[in-house]
Amino acid sequence: MRLLPRSIAGRFLTLLFASIIVLHLGSIGLYHLALKAELDITNDRRLAERLASVKRAIARVAPDRREELAHALSGGPLEIHWSGGKSPPTRTGISPETLPLKEKLIAAAPELAENDIATAAAAPLPEHASATRFLLVSMQLDDGSWVEVTATRNIEPRTGLMQIALSTTMMVLGVLAVAAFFIRQLTRSLRSLADAANGLDPNAGTSPIKEAGPSEVKALSIAFNDMQRRVRRLVDDRTQTLAAISHDLKTPITRMRLRSEEISDHELVRAIAADLTDMEAMLDSTLAFLRGDQLSEEKKPIDLGSLLETITTDLTDLGHDVTLVEPAPVVVRGRHLALKRAFWNLTENAVKYGGCARVTLRPKPGGAVVSIDDDGPGIPDSENEAVLRPFYRIDDSRNRETGGVGLGLTVAHSIIKSHGGELVLSNRKDGGLSVTVTLPG
Repeated sequence: MRLLPRSIAGRFLTLLFASIIVLHLGSIGLYHLALKAELDITNDRRLAERLASVKRAIARVAPDRREELAHALSGGPLEIHWSGGKSPPTRTGISPETLPLKEKLIAAAPELAENDIATAAAAPLPEHASATRFLLVSMQLDDGSWVEVTATRNIEPRTGLMQIALSTTMMVLGVLAVAAFFIRQLTRSLRSLADAANGLDPNAGTSPIKEAGPSEVKALSIAFNDMQRRVRRLVDDRTQTLAAISHDLKTPITRMRLRSEEISDHELVRAIAADLTDMEAMLDSTLAFLRGDQLSEEKKPIDLGSLLETITTDLTDLGHDVTLVEPAPVVVRGRHLALKRAFWNLTENAVKYGGCARVTLRPKPGGAVVSIDDDGPGIPDSENEAVLRPFYRIDDSRNRETGGVGLGLTVAHSIIKSHGGELVLSNRKDGGLSVTVTLPG
C-alpha cells in the first residue's frame, strides 16, 4: 500500500496537511490548558475580592438588617446568608479537599483570615441546572456571627469537537489552496522538462527549454539544454562518418565487381558476384540501421492509408501475396520516407517468413493502429523482444538463406519509437505472426 502520492506536489501537500493537523490540534490543547489555568487564577482572585467585599458590607450594618442586605448582595455566582449563631453554619462540615482553595482565597484577600473562616464542598444542584455549586464559605464577623456564601460555577459553553474540526478544516483548506498554487508554479518547470525529455528527437533541431524557476530546477534545465546540444553534435558526427564509410566501402566493391568480369571461369564470376551482392546488402542494411531515422526530412501530415496502399501495390507488383484490408482515411504526423521504410520492412518480413501479408489500418482516438498479419510459423513468445535487437535471427526461420541480416525489425522498431509509437509482436490463434503498430496522430 502506497502511503504517499507519486508526485512532488502530492507528497508535499500530504506532509503539509499532516503537519498542520498535528500542530493545530497540539496548539488547541496547549491553548485550553493555558486558558484553564489563567481562568482558575482569575476566578480565585475575583472570588476572594467578592467575599471580602461581602464581609465588609454586612459587618457595617446593624444585625437586624444583615440578612436583608445578604439577600440584596446575592446574585450571579454567589448566594449569601447571614447567621447570628456562634458556630459555622456549614451543613457538611469542613472539607479537606477545599483547603487548597481556602489558602488561595486568603492569599488573594488576607483580610478574610482576620476572623475564623471555614470552607466545605457544596451539595450539587440538579443535573438540569445551568450552574453547579462547588464551595460553601463561612466567614466569622467581629461580633461572632457568620456570613455563609454558596459559590456556584457558571457552565460556560466550551468549544466542541465539531467546532474544532470545522476550524481545523477551514484553516487546512485555506493553507493547502495557497500551497497548491505556489507548488504548481514551482513544478511547472519540472513538467516542462519532462515533456521536453519525452519529446527529445536527436534527428530534429534542438529546442532549448526555458531556463527559469528555482536554482535547482534552473540548473537541471541548463544541463538538459547542454545535453541536447551534445546529442545533436554526436548525431551529426555519426551521420558524416556513415556517409564516409558508405563511400569508402562501396567504391572497392564496385571495382571488384568490374574486375570479376574479366575472369574466364563463369561459375567463379557468378559466385563472386553473389558474394559482392550479399556484401552490398549487408552494408546497406547496417548503414540503414546505424543511420536510423536521421533524415533531413521534417515531420508533416501523412495520409497513412495512401502510404500503405503504395507499399502493398509495389510488393504485389513484385509477385508477393499482399492485401490491404479496406484502409480507413487516417492522417498522422511523421516523416514520410522513414515511415515508408518501417512499414516496408514489416510487410516484406511478413511475406518473406509468413508467405503472405494482410495489412489493416484502423483509426483510434488521437492516432492510428496498423496490423500486419501473416500465415508463417510465428515467433516464440520468449523471443518477441529479442528479435527487435540488432542482428538477431531465429535459426529455424530467420537465416541467411531466406535473406536479411537481422536488422529489418530493428530499423522498423527504431523508426516507430522515434515517432512516439509502439510496435508489438504477438502470435495469432489461427497461426502466424501479428505485428501491431500504434502511432499518435
